[in-house]
Amino acid sequence: MEIRTLEEWSDWFMWKQDVTTALMLQGWESLLKRDTKPPRKLEAWEDCQRQAVAIVRSSIGYRNLDLVKGMTTVLEIVDAIDTWFQGYKTTVFLVLSHEYESLTLEGCTDVAEYVDKLLTVRAKLEQLDESCKIGQAHFINKFLTGLGGNYETFLIIFNMNHSLIPEYKDGKIIKRGVTFSEAVEAARQYELIHKPRRANLGVISMRSRETCSNCHKPGHQQEGCWFLHPELRTEASKRRRRRMQTRMQ
Repeated sequence: MEIRTLEEWSDWFMWKQDVTTALMLQGWESLLKRDTKPPRKLEAWEDCQRQAVAIVRSSIGYRNLDLVKGMTTVLEIVDAIDTWFQGYKTTVFLVLSHEYESLTLEGCTDVAEYVDKLLTVRAKLEQLDESCKIGQAHFINKFLTGLGGNYETFLIIFNMNHSLIPEYKDGKIIKRGVTFSEAVEAARQYELIHKPRRANLGVISMRSRETCSNCHKPGHQQEGCWFLHPELRTEASKRRRRRMQTRMQ
């Protein structure tokens, strides 16, 4: 697995995650444990350390290499990097908070991408500090409100049938709170039904702005002009008659 290069403070979280994953894939996750007991097979342990240190050091940008100079264990390196970048926590929090708050479906290709970006930003925030954790109800509400105006009907129906927080009576839950997965699945189903329709409306809208250079009428171009191509008028009339006959049956 390739570890992304640690150049700036913005790379810190994902770099640390990549390092952890890479060590796990190699079976070296124990190198990150704070174990005071000496390893049973010292030579094998030292060999793993050398390889792991080489891999981790190769992922550190040139400007940050001085931070880990002379270090011979992975844990030392990770601790040194963590200590250095702790000073950037507030800056990181502000950047991630802005990214989280401004994230909407409009800036994504579909619901799936929107969900992926939301989950990624939330994960980064929660890795930053325990106090940065986002509550389930708040997170679901962020997802729903970020869907935008095209989902207004969906939101009305969804909120009528679901509750973001549990409802109680006599100390017992009478209606559980909706889960994030349920909200996402509902939005995806709505997208599957309505996205093709919105796409077709976009095509119709584009056509309505077209103007024929021959007859100067809107809604078509020269290749679809009935004055230049009378046979198209005949074909259109036939299609209309067939539709009328179908409706009358």
